[in-house]
Amino acid sequence: YDCDGVCLNDSDGDGVCDEFEIEGCTDPAACNYDEANSEEDGSCDFCSCGEPLSGYTLQVEEHAVGGIEGMTTYRFYIGMENASDFLSAMYGSLQNPLTVSTSEGFYNDTFATGATADGINPAFFPLFPSLEYDSWVTIGTSSQVTGAQVAASTVESNFQPWVGAFNSTSGMSGQDFAIDDWYGGAWYITNGAPNGVADAENQRVLIMQLTTAGDLSGTLNAQIFPDGIGADEIFKSFSFDGAGTFNANGESSSGAGNACGCTDPEASNYDEDAEYDNDSCLYPGCTDATACNYDASATTDDASCSYADEGYDCDGNCLVDTDGDGVCDQFEVPGCMDDTACNYDADATDADESCEYAEDGYDCDGNCLVDTDGDGVCDQFEVPGCMDDTACNYDANATDADESCEYAADGYDCDGNCLVDSDGDGVCDAFEIAGCMYVQANNYDAGATDDNGSCVFEGCMDEAAFNYNVYANASDGDCNLAPIADFNGDGVVQNQDLLDFLLAYGQTGPEWGGVDWVQAACNVVATPLEDLYTPTDYCAADEPVDVCAELGCMYPMASNYDPEATTESGDCVWTGCTDSEAFNYNPVANLEDDTCTYEICPDFNGDGQVQAQDLLDFLLAWGMTY
Repeated sequence: YDCDGVCLNDSDGDGVCDEFEIEGCTDPAACNYDEANSEEDGSCDFCSCGEPLSGYTLQVEEHAVGGIEGMTTYRFYIGMENASDFLSAMYGSLQNPLTVSTSEGFYNDTFATGATADGINPAFFPLFPSLEYDSWVTIGTSSQVTGAQVAASTVESNFQPWVGAFNSTSGMSGQDFAIDDWYGGAWYITNGAPNGVADAENQRVLIMQLTTAGDLSGTLNAQIFPDGIGADEIFKSFSFDGAGTFNANGESSSGAGNACGCTDPEASNYDEDAEYDNDSCLYPGCTDATACNYDASATTDDASCSYADEGYDCDGNCLVDTDGDGVCDQFEVPGCMDDTACNYDADATDADESCEYAEDGYDCDGNCLVDTDGDGVCDQFEVPGCMDDTACNYDANATDADESCEYAADGYDCDGNCLVDSDGDGVCDAFEIAGCMYVQANNYDAGATDDNGSCVFEGCMDEAAFNYNVYANASDGDCNLAPIADFNGDGVVQNQDLLDFLLAYGQTGPEWGGVDWVQAACNVVATPLEDLYTPTDYCAADEPVDVCAELGCMYPMASNYDPEATTESGDCVWTGCTDSEAFNYNPVANLEDDTCTYEICPDFNGDGQVQAQDLLDFLLAWGMTY
């Protein structure tokens, strides 16, 4: 100071020297006001001291110890300021969370029904003593309601259920619970119900019973209608830790009662009556930094978070898309992407090698693309040909019948073989023509195919005749009773022929007196049949006919006549001279036996010598002409 008592330094002109200024809050309305402060430093706090104490409290009391072994039963009450105050609800929300925690969980009795006290019937206590210690919520009742009382109702969020915590059959039975999401929850009764008004003795309302072996804590919020007037509703929050009486949050004995609250009109809990901001402003939004709509300025989550779909970022782009086709690797669907393939998969996004195609000419169901005749064979694969399996050129591979079928002739198979050829002669039984088949026969039939034994062989049948034919089976009426004696061949039997005969007279064979022409004419020896002919064994053939054992020559005069044959084989032989120029030519003979002679043997009776009988026979022919 100077000598006049004036500050040497008083920068702010407040009459307090700078050296003696005391900085601090100088506003008497502030919670931290100190009348000793002379210099305002902007530190005034108007809200930390809260409201002055009201008459509303939370009272947590031990109700029973050991009702359930090792556990304590607690009851919770809301103490009222006025006897006529009405407790409407206990609630929780995003702005005012409700929490209940116990270190060991809490007890729910199996005989209780529901989460409220209305599920408790005291009449059952003697039978089920444990029922009395069940945990429940309520508004003013400890058991089923009576008279005008109204049972408490409950409401919960689908995203944050809590009622099951009071149900013994629930998966969350006895667990800690909270009601603090955007939708909130509560238990409540309607205004006017007598059980919402404080009891006359203690001026409080029962709100909950918990039985637990552990410690308990939490925060409970109450909606109260002062003097029962809903329009004047007030909300009180109470934090508790164990048993005791707890003042409403924000109230204290030093409370200034300033109008504190959120003063930001942009906040969800803006309070237009608040004069001082207490940092309680809530800015709802998405608070999850991993969400696409994360709001860094949000202070409370409003369940609005939206997230990228799995595999995508928030812009809808794949986190991993190796082939760059716009489909995330984890969602690729392998399959056939060729829409011309039978197994085309419209949902496939990643082409593999699984495509399967219809065969040429067919659709995917195996049906022909073109089948004009509807026979199930596609036109392009039709095989023209004969489809009649009775035809000789039947084609088992043919699918389209044309006019090419060829059939075996009647009675024949497709190889030209008879269907039935009993005698194996190559002529089918159906076409056999019966008749004489031996060309030397007088009735030879060139058209006959089956010899029926009817052949007629004409000749002299008189054994006494010189031209007797042993093979004849019919007389030709031309037997010669005189021998042919024209030795010199001049056509008449006369002196010269007698002279020639006399040259041989008295001679015997085979020398015949050394006369050459007699030897040539008389010394004829037939070749044996077995040297000329080998019988056919029809049953030894590669494919013997059915009647092979019955086949054989059936003409008795034939050289190879088979008396056991019953079917004419057509191979009869008659041995003899077959040369028509020879003197002894036999027109029936068909197998030469080397007996042909071209000179006349004078041994007419064939006894091996030329003697009187032969002379007499010669004389029979004397004078005959030929």
